[in-house]
Amino acid sequence: MGLEEIVDIAKSFLGAPSIHFPGYGNGGNMPDGFDCSGFVQYVLLEAGYNLPPAQRSGADGPIRTTDEFWDLFGVQVHRRFLQPGDLVFESRNGWMPTHTGIYVGVEGIRGIKRHAVIHAPGRDNTEVKMVLLSSWRGPPRFNPESGYDQLYGRNPIGFKRPMNYDRTRFKPKN
Repeated sequence: MGLEEIVDIAKSFLGAPSIHFPGYGNGGNMPDGFDCSGFVQYVLLEAGYNLPPAQRSGADGPIRTTDEFWDLFGVQVHRRFLQPGDLVFESRNGWMPTHTGIYVGVEGIRGIKRHAVIHAPGRDNTEVKMVLLSSWRGPPRFNPESGYDQLYGRNPIGFKRPMNYDRTRFKPKN
């Protein structure tokens, strides 16, 4: 189990179908159709990582959504210290993480060698693909009437290094 293995597994799913998030417990985390966090969950589990338990009411099993990965998994790292296999997060609304992918290092895409991310776009009729980190997303589209403060003004909003969750040290709340 290592960061390189995460990248190898993620690359093996390039071209796999991507779908819109179907709702908690309704799929999106299998090779027949990935949403963004389902893709990350599947790759991490295939790489042998233990994921913490989901915290949502009625959820069963390991964490599953982008905000759970942001809040409950891994250690935040600065962009300068990114390693292939780290998780990348972006925000579409400016106040919370809404999309995730896997940093794969410097790759050649359309003849350009730059930092790249593999992600499932999370839209129906798309596929898991590799894109340039610099072009991954535009700035968040913040809605001032949402009732929340804008926390993020640019994407990506942050990076996390996967760390194996130790089930013997941390017990889920009952």
